[in-house]
Amino acid sequence: MQCYAQRKHKNMQSEILHHIFSEQYTIINIFILGLMGFLYVFGLAKIFIKAHKPAWPAFIPLYNILLLLNILDRPQWWILLAFVPFINFIVGLVVAHDLAKAFGKGIGFSIGLALVSPIFIAILGFGDAVYQGRPSENYTRSR
Repeated sequence: MQCYAQRKHKNMQSEILHHIFSEQYTIINIFILGLMGFLYVFGLAKIFIKAHKPAWPAFIPLYNILLLLNILDRPQWWILLAFVPFINFIVGLVVAHDLAKAFGKGIGFSIGLALVSPIFIAILGFGDAVYQGRPSENYTRSR
């Protein structure tokens, strides 16, 4: 048998869930996701321009990743690794680190790219970061 406080607590939980999934929060979430997508795509387009590539591939899914891998001097078949669980996380970290290095940024920026990609892509694209060449030209790495 439930006491009055337990029933009131259950009702409060259902009200909170109702508010979380209500219309206004859904609209806010759609707006935030749209803003993140906008920052990512247009920031990536600016990165491509800085790397002396055309901007239009940034707007084409998968092809933008292929061009990014090309800019970073990584094999094109790495795009297939994006579909392998757990491996995609490691490849994402490597690509984020290579991208940061290609623009002369350090490990802190690499971590930011890995964790909050849209914001740090926009910082690279719209900021004063200068493309310094393929990472293989900037430092040596084992293949």
